[in-house]
Amino acid sequence: MKVSYDWLKSFFEGDLPSAKDVAELLMFGAFEVEGVEEVGGDSIIDVDVLPNRAHDCLSHLGIAREVAVLGPVSGFSDPLSGEYEALKPSSFVEVSVEEAKRCGIYIACLIENVSVGPSPEWLKKRLRSLGQRSVNNVVDATNYVMFAIGQPLHAFDADKLSSRAGKKAICVRAAREGESIEILGGGDVMLNSDVTVIADMHADLPIALAGVKGGTAAEVGEQTKTIILEAANFNPSITRKTSQSLNIRTDASKRFENGIADVLAYHGIGAAARMIEELSLGQTEGYALSNMREAKRVSVSFGLSEANSLLGTSLSNVDVESVLKRLGFQYQKKGDKYEVSVPVWRLDIAIAEDMIEEIGRVYGYGKIKAVPLPPLGLSTVVNIRHYTFERMRGMLEAEGWREVYTYSLAGSGDVELANSFTSDKGFLRRDLAASMRKVLDDNIKNLPLLGGARIRAFELGDVFLQKGEVVRLALGDDGSPGTAAKEEDSLLADMSRKLMTVFGDALSKVYEDESIIEYEVDVSKIETGGAAYPEGARISESARYEPISQFPFVLRDIAVWAPQDASSDEAEEIIVSNGGELLVSTELFDSFGKGERSSYAFHLVFLSREKTLSDSEVNEIMKRLEGAMEERGFEVR
Repeated sequence: MKVSYDWLKSFFEGDLPSAKDVAELLMFGAFEVEGVEEVGGDSIIDVDVLPNRAHDCLSHLGIAREVAVLGPVSGFSDPLSGEYEALKPSSFVEVSVEEAKRCGIYIACLIENVSVGPSPEWLKKRLRSLGQRSVNNVVDATNYVMFAIGQPLHAFDADKLSSRAGKKAICVRAAREGESIEILGGGDVMLNSDVTVIADMHADLPIALAGVKGGTAAEVGEQTKTIILEAANFNPSITRKTSQSLNIRTDASKRFENGIADVLAYHGIGAAARMIEELSLGQTEGYALSNMREAKRVSVSFGLSEANSLLGTSLSNVDVESVLKRLGFQYQKKGDKYEVSVPVWRLDIAIAEDMIEEIGRVYGYGKIKAVPLPPLGLSTVVNIRHYTFERMRGMLEAEGWREVYTYSLAGSGDVELANSFTSDKGFLRRDLAASMRKVLDDNIKNLPLLGGARIRAFELGDVFLQKGEVVRLALGDDGSPGTAAKEEDSLLADMSRKLMTVFGDALSKVYEDESIIEYEVDVSKIETGGAAYPEGARISESARYEPISQFPFVLRDIAVWAPQDASSDEAEEIIVSNGGELLVSTELFDSFGKGERSSYAFHLVFLSREKTLSDSEVNEIMKRLEGAMEERGFEVR
C-alpha cells in the first residue's frame, strides 16, 4: 500500500520523524517497506501489508496507529476511538439484505441537493500521490475515506433508481443465473448465483457488484442532484471468489476480501457524508440500515509467566503494561493474569498466543537475547520402524541393490477406496510383488542405459489387507547374468539368506518365484541394541535423477588392441573425451591378453533427448572414435 507522509502527519499533533525514519520503524516493527519516493513534494512510503493485518492496516489510519505504537511520537489522534454518531433514519430510502452470510452490515445515506463537479486541488493532490485519478468531488470523497480509514464506499445517483410510494429501495442479494450488469469502465458482465449484487429492489435490476465495482445504471455524473451513499461489510470469501472469477481487482475488493470490522461502516459513511456535504453543498436527509450485527469485543487472558515462556524473555509487569498502553488496549490485572479487551478493528487477535506475539513485536524482537536451549532431560527413543528400514536399506545398498518406490494404489485389493482417483486405481495394494514385477519389466528394456548387467531392486512399504496395514519387503532380480560371473546367478537367494541371518523371525516369506521374493516384516521383533541409527552404505549425495529419454538408444561395440602397458582406463578415456554428448554410457565387457598385447572391448550406448538417432549420425561418431584411438596407438579390431 502506498502511504502519503503528509497525510500520515495529519493524524498527529506533534512532529513525526522523517519519512525515512518512519519507513525504518515500520520495517523493524511491523511490515516490509518496498521503498520511499518523492511525488509532488510529498514522500510516498510503499508498505507491504501482509494479509493478517490487511483488515486494519490497508489505510493511513492503520499505518498511523503502528507509527504511534512503535515510534517516539506523541499526539496521535484516532478518529475511531470514540463512539460513532447516531444515524438519523431516512424517510425516502429502504435497504434489505436477503442472506446474512453475504453481508454483515449495510448502511445507505441519502444526500440531497448535491452539486457534482471537480474536487479541490488539495484532494486531487492527495489522491494523485497514491496513484489515483480524480473523478469528481463525490467519488473522490468516497476514495479519500477508504484510503484514510479503510472502509470502501460507493455512491449511486438516486434519481436513476425506481421509486414506489416515493421511496427508493436497495437490496443485497445473490445474482440470478444469466443475469448481467454493465460495470463502470468496462462492458457487460454475465453473472451467476455465486456473485453478490446490489440491486434496485423496485426494478429488480443489479446496480453494482457487491464489494467489487459499481455499475453504469446508477452512475454519478455532472447532472446528479441526489445520491445514495453506501457503506457495508461484504463476505470476504464471496468477494474474493467474485473478484477472481470475473478477473476484476479493485481497491475495494482487496479490503473486503481480507475482512474488515463492521464498525468501520458507521464511521466511514459518517465521514464520507460530511465530506460530500462540504465539497458539494449537499444536505444529508437520513440513513437506512440493515442486518446490523452487534460489535463483539474479544477478551484475551494470559499470564506473565506464560508470555515469558512463549517469547523466551524475562519481561516484567511494567514491560507488559507499557506495551498494552502503547497499543491502546484496555486491560485489567486479576491475580497473575491480564484480561485484555481487544479493539474491534484488530481481527487478528483472538487467543492468548496472538496477544503474546503482539507484546513481543511491540516490545522489540531485537531486545530478546538469544540463549541456548535447555538440556532435553529425556532419553531418546528409537523409532523401531525407521531403524528397521534404515538397517535393511544399508544392507541391501551395500550389496548393490537399489531401492524403488511404487504406487500404493492398485487395480484390485482387499481395501477398496470410497472415491477412487482413476478406474484402474480403485484399491489399496495387497502386495509388493505385482509392482516389483512391473519394475523389472520396465527396467530390463533400458538395461544398457543403467550401466549394469542385471536389475536388482528392493522396496520397503506398507500393504493393506483385511487384517490391517502391514510392512512388507520385496526383492526383485531380473536374473539376466549378461557377462557377469556365474556365482552371481543366485544373488536373489544369496541376499535372502543374508537378510534372514540378520533379521531372523522378524521376516516371514509370503511370496517367492524365480525373480521375486516378498517378506512380511514384524518390526516388533527387531533388536536395536540401543542404537539409534544403523551403519550401512548409502547412495552418493551427488546422485541426481534424470528421466529416461522418450527416444530409443543405439548400441555399438568397439574393440581395440592396446599399445604395450596401456590400460583399459586409457582406452575408455579416449572414448569418453571424443564421444560427444550423445554418448551416454561406456562399459568394458571383455578384456584378454595375447602375447605382449591386450585387447579391450566396450559396449557404447548413444542417446538423444531431442530426436531419434540415425545410423549415419552414430557411424560418424564411431569413425571419430576409431581415428582418435589410432592417433594414440590403439589398433581397432
